[in-house]
Amino acid sequence: MRRRIDFFVQAAYRHAFGPFARRALRRALERGLPPTFRPAIEFLINNSLDPAARVTAARVELLRDAVARRTETFRVTFASTDPRRTGEQIAAYFSVNRKWGLVLHLCAREFDANTILELGSCAGISGSYLASAPTCRHFVTVEATPELAALAAHNLGQVFPPAEVQNGFIEEVLPAVLSKFKQGIDLVYIDARHERDATLSSWRQLRPRLNNGSLVVFDDIRLSPGMWEAWNIVRKETGLSCTVDLGRFGFCLHDSRATHAAHHDFAIYTGWWRILRRK
Repeated sequence: MRRRIDFFVQAAYRHAFGPFARRALRRALERGLPPTFRPAIEFLINNSLDPAARVTAARVELLRDAVARRTETFRVTFASTDPRRTGEQIAAYFSVNRKWGLVLHLCAREFDANTILELGSCAGISGSYLASAPTCRHFVTVEATPELAALAAHNLGQVFPPAEVQNGFIEEVLPAVLSKFKQGIDLVYIDARHERDATLSSWRQLRPRLNNGSLVVFDDIRLSPGMWEAWNIVRKETGLSCTVDLGRFGFCLHDSRATHAAHHDFAIYTGWWRILRRK
């Protein structure tokens, strides 16, 4: 019920603030926001989508539907209560939804990402959106839960057969995973342990492997005060030319020569402005 209420609240905000959001995007572009961000942000504001992206969404959403229909349950490694989850729960609540999956896809496509790393595979839905970028040549994702890693491998294999799914805890396998990227990384999506120290640790380790102009996407930056703190530490560091706050996602554009990042905040226009506080 809470998720449904939040959905309608966010939709109402997007409708009410639509003209202001379009003006904010126009001004941000005039102030130097790279135009590669424009399709993803315009999609969030206007729900505008080109035919190629619609085809990608239709294909990935068929995979989600298949996950939802599965009859077995899945043991989730980091679950705080009952570790078992149904296929329907995995598809609806633990995987990125269509809208934010398309944001990932549009970014991977517009940034011409050849090499993509994902931390936190779940069922492979977000990975399928990312790996569907036409320029993708090397995709690796990490998942701690063995059952979900197998499910992700099955789904990704239908979208991008060369995809690699590494099962294991990030703190244990990340060094070996990073060594696979001999030519550096063009895009990283961090959606694993949503905790301050775990997020910062992953960020510190992957930074040396980033190519100039690469994009790092942090998920759920407002999920908790700890995640919000981690995001604000990262976005103020050197070596970033631009950061973008979309409410749910935080974007960092890597440039080793940069000393200060221009920051662009669109959170109020997407309806994601609150920092959640767990009881």
